[in-house]
Amino acid sequence: RFQNSSYYFKTGIAIPMVKSSKINAILMQGRVFDQSIVGIFPKEAKYLYFLLGFMNSDIANKLIHLINPTANNSANYIKKLPIIIPPDEELAYVDTLVKSIVERGTYADEHDKINMFFNELFGVEGIY
Repeated sequence: RFQNSSYYFKTGIAIPMVKSSKINAILMQGRVFDQSIVGIFPKEAKYLYFLLGFMNSDIANKLIHLINPTANNSANYIKKLPIIIPPDEELAYVDTLVKSIVERGTYADEHDKINMFFNELFGVEGIY
């Protein structure tokens, strides 16, 4: 049975439904999201890399575990995550960091910069 077939092969963010200690969101392009994946499809393409960075940040991980401490990451819990949209110049900064990670396949110190950005955006010191 086909579900949400209008999203098949669209670019989006994939999050495994089975929760682990850390959210591992990935960029999916040209593929079908199956039943074990929660797909995030921003209404505006300019938010794709920003949301990918957010979903892989320590603060998003902490928030999802506070919202739902159970074993699954369902779409209903992901939708409850608070999102703060920064000004365009800050979006561009995060996009640059995230695109660098996606292109190289490794995150070196960009991940620390992304965490620092989102901690500042949400007004928290550090998430440990």
